[in-house]
Amino acid sequence: MRKSTYAYISGIAVMLLFISLLSGCETPDHGDLIISKTNGMYNTTFIAMDTVMSFSVYGSNAKDEIYKAYEDVKAMEDLLSVNLLGSDIYRINNSKGNETQVSSHVTDQITVAKKVSVITGGALDISIYPIVKAWGFSQGEYTVPSKDVLTSLLDLVDYRDIDVSGDTVKITEGMALDLGAVAKGYTGQYIADKLQDAGMTGGLLSLGGNIQLFGKKPDGSLWKIGIQDPADDSSTVGSIAATDCAVITSGAYQRYFIEDGVTYHHILDPKTGYPVNNGLLSVTVIAKDGTYADCLSTALYVLGYEKAVEVWKSNDGFEAVFVKDDGTVAVTEGLLGIFSENTENVYEYSYICR
Repeated sequence: MRKSTYAYISGIAVMLLFISLLSGCETPDHGDLIISKTNGMYNTTFIAMDTVMSFSVYGSNAKDEIYKAYEDVKAMEDLLSVNLLGSDIYRINNSKGNETQVSSHVTDQITVAKKVSVITGGALDISIYPIVKAWGFSQGEYTVPSKDVLTSLLDLVDYRDIDVSGDTVKITEGMALDLGAVAKGYTGQYIADKLQDAGMTGGLLSLGGNIQLFGKKPDGSLWKIGIQDPADDSSTVGSIAATDCAVITSGAYQRYFIEDGVTYHHILDPKTGYPVNNGLLSVTVIAKDGTYADCLSTALYVLGYEKAVEVWKSNDGFEAVFVKDDGTVAVTEGLLGIFSENTENVYEYSYICR
């Protein structure tokens, strides 16, 4: 007989080292959103896309712009939800094989996700939703599906059967999409672009640990982002000094449940339907484009270290930090002078060259 299933969600994947939002909060003047001001930056924290988001922005009229950003995130959440009746993703998933007209936000995300699927040999596949649902990760009602169930559902998982034409999407009947591996990265990039277009001088957007940066801190220095130690949520393996980029981490420690003493996490292999177990604890991707970085962080984690390094060697536009379960951290050479090791922990560090 199975023991009760317990769900756990650990700390966010990337910790912010540069700022402590300790000032008193202002009275909300934008609905329920509380916006505070610290060291010249406006800050807010809220729940969206099933995670905690924190925005810190400065520039002329930043207080109003940060509220507009919050509204944009909530609108994006409604558009991309797999469960919300009438959302673009809900309509695609219930289209019975017919074309579905959708927002450009959706087609843009699917296009980038399919690109990453191709370069990683299907390690990322946004048609994995039937498998995700079978494990209960979309509903929060966790269970271990039988091998027969997974085998039958794997026939529905194939990114090559997702057709994007103009503003329409068509999938094979029975398939279902989940943009969980791309939505926060895309949203962070979209919000950062809008804030810059509105004249904001600098900002840091944390979407559940997905970090999007633009401009510099008010003192003119770069943002400093710590990469969480997967084995200790109070520590880091190192930090990145950067701007105008995304810093996005995928790891098994972020969302998981335990049943009969076995831990099952939410990053599933599209080829097997089971949680990935390949010696990696986390993968952090640093790239100019948040959508690309989000897709890649998941795909590289699924691939495992050796295959992930081959993808990096064959494709430009991103750098990565790999934390492995053998106590080592591997960093791609493009991060030399940007990544700083945490000398207080026990990891051994190495750099990967092309």
